[in-house]
Amino acid sequence: MIAAVRAQLARLSLRSKLVGLYLLFGILPVMLLAGAFYQLSLNILLEKATENLQAITAKNNELVESQLKRIDEAALMLTVDQELHSLMNPAQPPGDLGILHGSREIKRILDRYFMGISGIFACHMYTDCYMMAGNIADPAIPNSVPSMYVPYEEFAQSDLYRAAREAGGKLVWHPTYEYESMYGLEEYRNIDYNYPYLFSAVKQINCLDDSSREEPILIVSFLPDFFDGIVRDEALEADGASCFIVSQDQGMIYAQGDRELGGALLSALADQNSESGNARMRLNDQEYLVVYDTLTYTGWKQLVAVPNHAYTGSLSALPGMALAASALLAAILTVLVCVTTSNIIRNLKMVIAGMARLGDGEFMIHLPEAKNDEFGFLARRFNEMDERIHALIVENYEIKLREKEAQIMALNLQLNPHFLYNTLSTISWMAVDAGQDDIVEAISHLSNMLQQSFRNKCDTCTVEEDLNWLRDYLYIMNLRFENRFAVDIRMDPRLIHTRIPRSMFQPVLENTIVHGFEDMDAGGKILLEGRVEDDGFRVFRIKDNGSGFEPGRVEAVLNVEADGVGLSNLNHRLQILYKDRYTLKIYTAIGRGTEVIIRLPPQ
Repeated sequence: MIAAVRAQLARLSLRSKLVGLYLLFGILPVMLLAGAFYQLSLNILLEKATENLQAITAKNNELVESQLKRIDEAALMLTVDQELHSLMNPAQPPGDLGILHGSREIKRILDRYFMGISGIFACHMYTDCYMMAGNIADPAIPNSVPSMYVPYEEFAQSDLYRAAREAGGKLVWHPTYEYESMYGLEEYRNIDYNYPYLFSAVKQINCLDDSSREEPILIVSFLPDFFDGIVRDEALEADGASCFIVSQDQGMIYAQGDRELGGALLSALADQNSESGNARMRLNDQEYLVVYDTLTYTGWKQLVAVPNHAYTGSLSALPGMALAASALLAAILTVLVCVTTSNIIRNLKMVIAGMARLGDGEFMIHLPEAKNDEFGFLARRFNEMDERIHALIVENYEIKLREKEAQIMALNLQLNPHFLYNTLSTISWMAVDAGQDDIVEAISHLSNMLQQSFRNKCDTCTVEEDLNWLRDYLYIMNLRFENRFAVDIRMDPRLIHTRIPRSMFQPVLENTIVHGFEDMDAGGKILLEGRVEDDGFRVFRIKDNGSGFEPGRVEAVLNVEADGVGLSNLNHRLQILYKDRYTLKIYTAIGRGTEVIIRLPPQ
């Protein structure tokens, strides 16, 4: 599969490949950055929204608890109210008129404690000697009717009654219930009234002196919309937002929004035991931000669910914008690639055509060099290559002609080394017969030099071999200059068998003898010494007491480009053999002699 893809890509034209690469590396980063930016923005937005919802929920719980605590405090004050205590502990059982009067007085006492608390729908008190206080309208208000009716006998059979008796004197909050079901008044279902659902707080008021009597029970009832004014917030008014208050046993106390969503939310959070928290979950095929917080006073939980789109709606246009930007970028890149590749292909075709003509043997092809870009440079290099090839062909032809001529001359002038040695031997015997011992010695040294030169064809030799050759050379030079100089050789024994360039010392000594001692009749001294440094480098020092020369000429003397066989030739040979691992330095001054130091790498 991969091989097939590679083969298909290989068949694509240069323009197609460049378009593909431009689109891939031009659009892909844009899409990736847009996706990463979208995801990052989404996460930040949802995190901030979650923090905001958590704060709103905590604030709402504080407001709810403050209201509920006021009711608890009022109930506590009612327990120690002296007027209520007197009414509930009469000296003699009240008659019918006393029952009516007492019920109204209890209602007045209840209103005194609870009327000022906003949100209370109705307030009743169940007693064993009076009617259900709160079922009687206030006579001070004409045509008034009670807020709601709590049946006396049915209340005694209700869950509210049992909860209050079991608590013994503690305020108990009962979650939302259906009025008819609580009191068993099924016949009331056909009656249209304004309190089909309620939630209540009940408390046994322990104020009787006679323990054989039933303690009265306070019933404070609320409509579920009691929480509307407390939990309402701009964040909870978003499209699809819902708020719920549930009891410890998952009973629904208050619902603002979709009740079906509340059931799904309770199921999803059934395993959550923490008092507060948040989550992102999918409910009814939609993503929601969910936060919850527990009322410490009642143990109820407030649940808030807001769909994600309420916060991320402003980001929904980002993917479309990224897609549109990518499409525009793709069009621009395609046009740029087509324009650029047209110029590239045209120049490439010109160079390829020139190479084809060159391959066919056509030389001196001149490509246009007007442009200063890479193709202009390529054209210039091609033209230079063409000219160089043509020059090399001509030069090769001329070299072959010279080689033929050299072969003919070599045949004519070939000299056999044995013929030269025999000739020098004949001259030496002639000098012996004539008694010319100096000539005999000079010819002997010259013969040694020639034999060593002919035998050793290598570029290097040992220090010992070079010194032997040098001694023969110095003998002949002393004859020539009538013993004007003396040479002192001091060589570290460790250097004797190391290899150095052939005739390394000769150019230096010849330069000293010929130029340094030319104005001296006698007394010339040359010191040649060699030593090994700690790092293994070999150092050779040649010092004389000759006339010296101007230090400014040192660079010209060592110039490797200069013609000659002296110090410049030696420097050139050292450079070829050792690259940049050697040093050749000359220290001189007029009238103060010359010192040459050669430093070679370890062998």
